Amino acid sequence: AGYVGKYSGYIDRTSTYRMSYYTTWIDFAPEVLISILKKILVTLKGLSGQSVILKWGYDYIQNYFSETTPLSTLGASAEYGIAEFGIAEFQSGLGDIQQVKVNGSGSGKVIQFGFEADINNAQVSIQRIDLYAKTGRLQ
Repeated sequence: AGYVGKYSGYIDRTSTYRMSYYTTWIDFAPEVLISILKKILVTLKGLSGQSVILKWGYDYIQNYFSETTPLSTLGASAEYGIAEFGIAEFQSGLGDIQQVKVNGSGSGKVIQFGFEADINNAQVSIQRIDLYAKTGRLQ
């Protein structure tokens, strides 16, 4: 008592908590060229009916562009898509996979991408991050 705690579920006692993930700085082109971020696609599994925040910044400056995107509310998966007596067989509890698409903005030599979501009694898994960039002018 007082030293050991047991956590269960996806909540901190009775409070939600913020999950943050940020990549290292990534360069898209040779050092002399600037890259222009055109589109961001993030494939997620787990969150349903909540919002996620996508952030990106350039050239080691942590002044991020950001966009908040709501996710669809998904039902639980069931065998053959049918729930017998309101109970789904083989229910994963994660819901279906969703893809978030955001138009990028800004430009720079290197980019850092971030993902934030409030965890409220549901788990989340980032399956894939795709960043599409266009090569710009010489710097």
